[in-house]
Formats: sequence, C-alpha cells, structure tokens
Amino acid sequence: MRPWAYEIWEYIQSYLNTQFKKIGISNAYYPMFITEKTLSKEQEHLEGFVPEVAWVTHSGNTKLDNKLAIRPTSETIIYPYFSKWIRTWRDLPLKQNQWCNVVRWEFKDPTPFIRSREFLWHEAHTVHETLEETKEFVKDTLDIYYETYKSILAVPTIKGVKTYVEKFAGADYTTTVEAYIQESGKGIQGATSHNLGQNFAKMFEIYFEGRDTKKHIPYQTSFGFTTRSIGVMIMTHSDDKGLVLPPQISPIQIVIVPIYSKKYEDSFINKYTNKVYMCLKNKFRVKLDDDKLNTAGYKFNYWELKGIPLRIEIGNQEVESNKLCLFRRDIMEKEVIDFNLNLIQLIDNKLEQIQQSLYLKAHYKLNTNIIKCLSIDELIQTIKEGKLALTPFCDDSKIEEEFKIKCKELYGINGVKTLCKPFNDIDNNNIKYKLENRDKCFISSNPATCWVIWGKSY
Repeated sequence: MRPWAYEIWEYIQSYLNTQFKKIGISNAYYPMFITEKTLSKEQEHLEGFVPEVAWVTHSGNTKLDNKLAIRPTSETIIYPYFSKWIRTWRDLPLKQNQWCNVVRWEFKDPTPFIRSREFLWHEAHTVHETLEETKEFVKDTLDIYYETYKSILAVPTIKGVKTYVEKFAGADYTTTVEAYIQESGKGIQGATSHNLGQNFAKMFEIYFEGRDTKKHIPYQTSFGFTTRSIGVMIMTHSDDKGLVLPPQISPIQIVIVPIYSKKYEDSFINKYTNKVYMCLKNKFRVKLDDDKLNTAGYKFNYWELKGIPLRIEIGNQEVESNKLCLFRRDIMEKEVIDFNLNLIQLIDNKLEQIQQSLYLKAHYKLNTNIIKCLSIDELIQTIKEGKLALTPFCDDSKIEEEFKIKCKELYGINGVKTLCKPFNDIDNNNIKYKLENRDKCFISSNPATCWVIWGKSY
C-alpha cells in the first residue's frame, strides 16, 4: 500500500477506534503463528480455512517438528489466553481488538484491496456472560460497520445475516453489511460480525464462576473490517477520469491551483493564493500546488486522477474580482464564489454536499438494482442483467448448494450465491418484506421462511 492508500486506511482506523472505545473495547496485539494442533481444535473452523492457510515448515534449512500456520484469523491464537485470564463473572465482558495483517492464500484472481493474499484489518474478540448480551453486541458492532461505510466512505450497504452455507466457520451465525458495484453487477461483502455462541469456549476450555457460584461456559463474538473497504469505496464512486474520494476520507480535501500568466508577476498571484491557503489550512486538509514545473492544466488532470473532492482555481480574474473558482470532482462542475469572511463555512458546506451527494448517488444505484424475484426464471434474468435478486426462500442449505451448481451447469452463470438475509433497511418501495402464509420458496415451492438476496459476488 502506497502512502495515499495507507492514509485512507489511517482515517478508517481512527474512526473505528473511536467507536470501539465508546463500547469498551481495548486494543492489544497477539502472535501471528498458530500451531497445527491449536488451529485444528475447532474442526468446523479448521475446515473453513484449510484451503487458504499458509504454512511455515522450515527455519532456514531445518524442517520444523511442528509446522506453523500464519494467521488467517486469530480465534485460535487468542482464546487460549482468554481461558487463562477469565475466572469469574467479574472478568466479563472481556472486549479486545487488534490491528494486524492476515494471510489467506487466495489462488483465484488475487486483486489488491479486494481479495489479496495478505491484507490489513482489525479483528475484535469479546466474551460475555449471557447469550442475550452477545446477540446485542453483534448487532451493535454491525451498526458501527454500517455507519463507517455510510458516514466516512459514503457507501450504502445492506445489513443482514448470512445463510448457514455462507456463515463464518465455527460461528452460530454471521451478520454482514453487503455493498453493490453496479459497473460489474456484483455484490461485495463489506464487513462481518459473528455470534460464536459457546463453540470456541468449549474447545478452548473457557469457563467462569457465575453469580450463582457454579461453573459456566461464556458466549463469544468476533468481528472484522479490512482494507477491502478501500476497494469498495473506489469502485463505488470512481469514474473514467480516476478516483473520486469522499471528503471525509480524502487525504487532501482541497487543492489550490494558481494559474500564472504574463499579465501579472507570479508573486501577485501567490500573495492571493497564500492568503486563501492560510484561511483554510487550520480547518481542512488543504494543499497549495504552486510549483512551476507543470502547467495548470496538467495539475487539474493530476488532482482529478487522485480524486481530490474540491479544487480552487485562482487566476487573474479571481484576484482582480476578489473571487475563487471552485471545481467539484464528483460532478465535474465549476462555480465562482466571493472570497470573504464566510469562506470557511461555505467550503465546509460544500464538502458536506459532496459527501452527501456521493452517498445518495450510490444509494440510488443500490436500491434500483435490487429486484424482487418470485421464480427461478426471474432470478436468472436479473442476475444476467447484473442486478441483485431478492427472493422468498426456505433457507435449506442443501437446496441452496444444489441451486448454485444448477446456475452454473444449467444456466451457464458462474459465481451465483446468497449474499444475505436482509434486515428491513432497504427502502425500495417495490420490495415486500413481510412473508405471508402463501409465499413459497422460489426454488422448491416449500413454504418460505425468509427473504434472501442472491447475486454474483467478489
């Protein structure tokens, strides 16, 4: 990751850290190597990750007696420590997070930010006294992810729960925020929050003495947010001219470009641009691009490519009339304004407009591309059009797996899968959520028990 991308990641870290501390999560750091014995303790978890695990088998030329896995996720690293630290109900809830890298040896089309063999993320792990508290915490952390995408990345997502087939290996259930990329016609998993139940606690012998002085098994959660979020943001907003960055996440929010000419000395323009820069620099992330190596036109193209939300152009006319020319990257339009004491408020409002405009545009794309389908034919047509299909479903894992194969072999569509069973947060008026007794599963004609979104996915 080059500095431009890493700085975006730092803003995401800062936002999430603030939210986590509000709900009592502390940061820590754990080893990256896992013994094979430890990784294999939770069998479903192991089976879910074995195809992607990278193993260390040698130290120099010496073969290790016991090979080590490089963490694909850290449940099996962290929980042996939890079993030592937790003794009574007074030690609960235990809430820890770590920022780290993980390795998942992806062989199919590794793509930077989207699906790479090594990526950065945070992973949080919590232990709770009751199931009710655990369920509420899973919901609260998913809400944080939803707000992160909405508030700083300007990306709308769908909150929901994964089917059993698609859930995190070892979890009771997995909740998710799912995004949609119209240009590719694919959904993409934004982040997940898992209710692990008592599965890992049993395997790693995590017990506590309850308020009744009896021994109890606690409940656990884990949840993570990765650098994939940067890729989601890039694909959601960008265009053929390059990046389009939401102001909340852009390393530079405003670039000031002086336009030099033969009419005035450069110092005449610079005096004015410096005045504008000094007015804005304490409030915004602003850059004054006053080098003379490149033309103004070159700079315009360069900063458009970098996705800077707002550009201020200052030439002879602006200096003479005490005005500024503003260029919005999101809509590629210019506006001339007065340079006066209200400039900071005006620019602040303009950046907020850009942030909201990007979100609303993406929100419209998402909602208009979710199509309610009541039959297989309708779903197939919807997927071929690059849209997402919302269907009544009987939530049967066997039927789900068979239909995925059928899509490939019978209909010639690879990669169709369930994205989630959505919560009621899609505001498309054409979508009905409440299942009626007459509603049937679109595949089997069995009584439907839920709505499920299907689509191709990254």
